[in-house]
Amino acid sequence: MTQGLDVDGARLERGRDDLWVGTEPIDVARVAAALEDESLGGVALFLGRVRSPNDGQVVSHLDYEGYDAMILATMASLADEARTAYGGTDGRLLVAIHHRLGRVRPGEVSMAVAVAAAHRAAALAACAVVVEEAKRRLPIWKLEVGDGGARYVAGAAVAGEVL
Repeated sequence: MTQGLDVDGARLERGRDDLWVGTEPIDVARVAAALEDESLGGVALFLGRVRSPNDGQVVSHLDYEGYDAMILATMASLADEARTAYGGTDGRLLVAIHHRLGRVRPGEVSMAVAVAAAHRAAALAACAVVVEEAKRRLPIWKLEVGDGGARYVAGAAVAGEVL
C-alpha cells in the first residue's frame, strides 16, 4: 500500500479503489471513471451535498476539518469491508470514496461514494453501507455557519448514540 499526493489532497493508491481527501471540488466524472470495468455491471453513485436551510436555519457554508492520513486509512478499511461483504466469491468490487475538506457552500458536493459490482443489488447495498459507515467513522468534523451563528454538527446516529 502506497500513499501518493494528488494535486490538492491526499490519495491512497491501492489496487483499483480510488480514495481521496482534499480541499478542491470533487470531480464527479473522475469518481465514476475510476470504477470503469467491463466485468462489473452494477455501478451505484452517491453524492452528498451541503444543504440550506438545515434545521430551519439558513446555511452559508460548512467548514470541514480532518486528519488526512487517518481518513484515508479508514476509507481503505471501508472499501475492504465492502469487498468482503458484497464482492461475491471472487471479491470483485471496486470502491471510490472522495471527501472534501475546507469550506463547502450549499449545493456543492462534500462527499462522493461509488461502488461497482457484478450486479446492481450488490452495488447498491455496498454503496449504502459505505456511505453510512463513512459518516459514522471518518475522522472529519464539520462546522455549520449561517444566519444563526456557527455550530459543530454531530455525526451520524448509531444505535441511539450521536457521534
